[in-house]
Amino acid sequence: MKPRPFMSCLRVALAAAALTACSRSSTPAPEPAGSAATAVGQANGQPVPAEIALGTGAAPVPRRARIEAATTTQQLLSAFSPGCLSCAEKNGCLDPAQKGGGVCEGVPGQSRSGGQSEAALCLKALKCVFNTKCGNSGEESQCLCGTTEITDCMSGKSAPNGSCVDVFKEDFGSDGKTMYDDFINPKFGAGRANQLIQCAVAACNECRAQ
Repeated sequence: MKPRPFMSCLRVALAAAALTACSRSSTPAPEPAGSAATAVGQANGQPVPAEIALGTGAAPVPRRARIEAATTTQQLLSAFSPGCLSCAEKNGCLDPAQKGGGVCEGVPGQSRSGGQSEAALCLKALKCVFNTKCGNSGEESQCLCGTTEITDCMSGKSAPNGSCVDVFKEDFGSDGKTMYDDFINPKFGAGRANQLIQCAVAACNECRAQ
């Protein structure tokens, strides 16, 4: 006996309804607006602020803005370029027991000028060197001496006029010879920054401004 037309239509309708219900149950419900966490990433286990990270699909944040927003050494290196932090860590540039003097956050005390902590001045020096690209070659004569003849700059005979000399003066004072003598002394915030720069830029293409 052939099925009645009515029963055939009913079976088709029930099958279609089942498929629709299955499809709805397998489709994830949309997240409420504002509930999704901002994709900020991490640097050495520390959260990176949204203004530093480049969120997926978001308009790129300029490098200078990312660097200026950083509040830790790891955040700053990660903000400079995605591979800078990992390369610097791999090469021991953040490890006092290896090539580096440690991170900025580990420098105790106040700067010589007394206006800020050594840790804050370390970050300030890092930001200056990275933003001005004065240490891009792996050495920082342009950061300290600028157009002043290097031997005169190092001896204190002539005043340095490098790109970051004003930051260095806050920690080392204004005498060129003193600045040169303490330039990579990790007991100073600026000295620790310079030690890190000279390690990371020399070892890592990712830490050189392109």
